[in-house]
Amino acid sequence: MPIQKDFYSSWQEAGKAAIRLGIKNLREYFLSYKKDGRLPCNPNKFYSNFPGWQVFLGSVPKNFYLTWQQASEATLQLKIKSWAEYSLRYKEDKRLPSSPDSFYDNFPGWKKFLRKE
Repeated sequence: MPIQKDFYSSWQEAGKAAIRLGIKNLREYFLSYKKDGRLPCNPNKFYSNFPGWQVFLGSVPKNFYLTWQQASEATLQLKIKSWAEYSLRYKEDKRLPSSPDSFYDNFPGWKKFLRKE
């Protein structure tokens, strides 16, 4: 029977732990993740909602909207009406993240984000 490790339950927790270790990029992650036994070797495969290495390691460009509410407002200004349309058009505003549902810790869901409630 394989040994079951007690990994962090979310990518957010794991990312914060990696940042605490001073890890700044993918190469450093693979060299240092073993310093914390709760970090998986491949968080991008372990967490189904992994947001990408930049978000995970806190190195996202600082020009993204700070809150989901601001990103939502910008999305509405573009007249985007669905998640599928968002995924095709988010680049029209350089301040919109590709996956707001992973980027913002308190993302309320697509219905609220797109004001479809």
